[in-house]
Parts: sequence; structure tokens; C-alpha cells
Amino acid sequence: THTHSTHTPPVPTHIICSTQSPLDDTCRRRLLTMLNTHAENGDSYKLPAKDSAHCEIVRVGTFNEEWGGVSRERIREVMASIMVPHIAVTPSFVLRNGDSPPEIELKFEMECGAADAPETWPNWQLRFLHNQLFERLNIPARFCPGPHHSTFVRKAAFRSAQHMQQYFESVDAVVREWRAAGPVCLEPETDPAVSGHPAEPIGAELSEPHGVYLFKTRDELVEYFPPNFHPPYDTPEKRAIITAVLAKEWSEEALAWKDRV
Repeated sequence: THTHSTHTPPVPTHIICSTQSPLDDTCRRRLLTMLNTHAENGDSYKLPAKDSAHCEIVRVGTFNEEWGGVSRERIREVMASIMVPHIAVTPSFVLRNGDSPPEIELKFEMECGAADAPETWPNWQLRFLHNQLFERLNIPARFCPGPHHSTFVRKAAFRSAQHMQQYFESVDAVVREWRAAGPVCLEPETDPAVSGHPAEPIGAELSEPHGVYLFKTRDELVEYFPPNFHPPYDTPEKRAIITAVLAKEWSEEALAWKDRV
């Protein structure tokens, strides 16, 4: 691949990378976010900033309500009113999207299983949050690009079809190994002497991990929201709550709710 877009890790950790990967460390604990604004620039590259690879739950566009966005105060109110589960994710697959030039994405899709055990569905937590936020943040700028994925290569180009095939075969092996390990909670690095420990922890991210973050820009984290909906999730009461929230999904095409198929 051209200009740092090659990435064929031997062992997975939390995203799709080995412990030597520049996407590891703080990236893994700040994977799941709400992003406010978004900008791209530069040539083909693997995302250099550890916190720039993330999975968006909802994009609000701007903090200015007059421009169709939502204030930080309103975001705090909403986050305090919804149920935030402990985030444990499972990769679905890696794909080259339809952009020109393309991006390479790691998808985290909700994979429905036994109807009476929604807490066992991979990535149910992402849709659980997404649905609650879309219900309460009824604003013009509300959006979620391609739910739910983490982009880790921009403007990808390959020397040949064979190189591309080899790359995706290697990446697929990593995804399969991670899937075999099951859902992974996003644990922060709490040892200041170890790579990945945040220089300036945000809120309770170290003492109450597995929550979600508010991004102002791709590289600027401004707030952390810890979980308030705690396991076990296999009780009749929790299962009923999860099932009710996941019963519908948002259609970006129709801009309306529809029953989950």
C-alpha cells in the first residue's frame, strides 16, 4: 500500500492492532465516542493520532443550537437521562468503503441472535445507546455515519490486486481471532509508567471505565460519561429493557424510525 496505509498486525488487542501499533493504547480506551465536528486533510495515511480512530454513536454537528446543533449543557442533560451500559465490543468485519479513494473500516454491527437473550448479541450496546440518543437529540444536525464503524486508514491505495487481497486476508485473520475471544470491554491503562496512560484523564474514565466520550473535533476529547446501566444484563428486568430499546432502528434514508428486522 502507499504511504503508511499497510497494517498487518500479528496479534489483536482491542481495535485491530498489535501492541506495537500506533492505533493501540489510548485509542482502545477511547474507541466509542460522540463526535461534534469532523475534518479530513493530507495524503494517504494510516491515522497517526492514537485517539483519532473511534466509533461514532451520534454526530451532532455543532454546539450552536441556532445552527441546528445542540449545546453541551443539553448533551449533559441527555446523557444523565439515558442508560449507558458497559461497552464491550466485537468486530464484525473489515471493509474498503465506497469512497474514492477509499477508507478502510472496522465494522461493529449488532448481530441478532436468540430473541430471549439480547444481552448476548454482539455490539448490542452500540445500538442501545444510538437509539436512546436519537430519540432525545431531535435536532437537524443529528447524524451517524455508517453505524457503527471505526476508520483506521484514509485514502487507501494498493500496489496491486494481489497486495490488496493479502492485506485483507491478514486483517481478516485478526478479526477472526478477536471474535473468537468474544466481546472485549474497553479498559483504560491505569499505570502512568505504561504507554497508553492518559496524560490528563477526563472525568472518571480511569475509575469508572467502559463509558463513552464527547469529541469536539477528531483530536479533542472534551467530556467522558461513565456507565450507569450495570450488569448483570441477563435478568428478566434488564432483558426487557434492552429488548424494548432495540425493537426499532433509525433509517437514514427515510429519516424515520422503523421496526428492527
